[in-house]
Amino acid sequence: MIKIAFTGDIMLARNVGQTIEKNPNKKIIETPIGEFLREFDFVVGNLECPVSSSAVKKEKTSFRAHPDTLTQIENFHLLSLANNHIFDCGKQGALDTVKHLKQYTRDFCGLLEDANASLFKKVSITGKEFAFYSCAAEYCIRDSEYDFYPKIISAADPAVIESIQSTSQLCDYTIVLVHGGNELVPYPEQHFRNLCQNFIDAGADAVVTHHPHVTGGVHVYRNKYIFYSLGDFIFDGESFLRRQGVLLHLSFDENHISYMLHPTEINSALNVGFASDRNARATKKRWAKTSSTLQNDSKYDNKYRYRYTRDLLIFQIDRLSYLLKNKGGVYMFKFMLNKIQLAPHYFRKIFSKDI
Repeated sequence: MIKIAFTGDIMLARNVGQTIEKNPNKKIIETPIGEFLREFDFVVGNLECPVSSSAVKKEKTSFRAHPDTLTQIENFHLLSLANNHIFDCGKQGALDTVKHLKQYTRDFCGLLEDANASLFKKVSITGKEFAFYSCAAEYCIRDSEYDFYPKIISAADPAVIESIQSTSQLCDYTIVLVHGGNELVPYPEQHFRNLCQNFIDAGADAVVTHHPHVTGGVHVYRNKYIFYSLGDFIFDGESFLRRQGVLLHLSFDENHISYMLHPTEINSALNVGFASDRNARATKKRWAKTSSTLQNDSKYDNKYRYRYTRDLLIFQIDRLSYLLKNKGGVYMFKFMLNKIQLAPHYFRKIFSKDI
């Protein structure tokens, strides 16, 4: 039996990076989680930041992690780079990320270095051949110079489907990692669900998605699994919901694939560990509820606008509650004033025809 672990989003910049810089010996991943990850044959994560010591950030809020922070994820074998933050420091930041990952002997997928680069990463794990794809929905590809390399693999590129059809015949297992869905909302929009189902139709054995930063659920489609959002693994998000993620354990036994969930949580010091019993139950309950809706609601598409609005509101209340408890009323009020500029974006989203 082959065991592979998948984690949620990994961000080594901003407050996480500052915390590591102040204490270089600090281990962001707590010992029980680190030891648990070493029990797996392969560990996969989504690296949600460029890694560079000198590339210039595009905006004040852009991410940039120092190369030394990569020692924090020594247990990972493969990192997905197809996400909306990999170009936060432009093409140079992406190139630096690739360079440093190679120096730290970390494999990556989802970012094409040149025209001859493969759309997938082929890996041999205990005698079985795996093809790992990583791609991003169009709205997650923030690249003003898309005609030039390096570039993110687009989930909408027909070549991805064609390649999956081919590798599914040549490899024992094909896994697709997709960056997409609505941020802060556990339920994926219908066109993103269709996209993920297309990968299964093409021959993928499992699909794992990232981007919402909150845990989602699993949809069993044609007897195969589509996992919608594992939440955050290493991050500094200021909300209770963003501090509670899941570690996905996939087991491959001949032609049978099974899974288990291991809830995680990020504490006030930004360490990630196994969730407390109470938080683990709450995380699994939310996952089960979302999974049931994904699997059983025949009117899912018609109800999506309501679900999006409801869960976005739930998240905002959760975030304000977190700030009030951990930062105080003044900080919370300043945060609200700063974020009020995003209100038009959310209203446009709620009333969009595409939702």
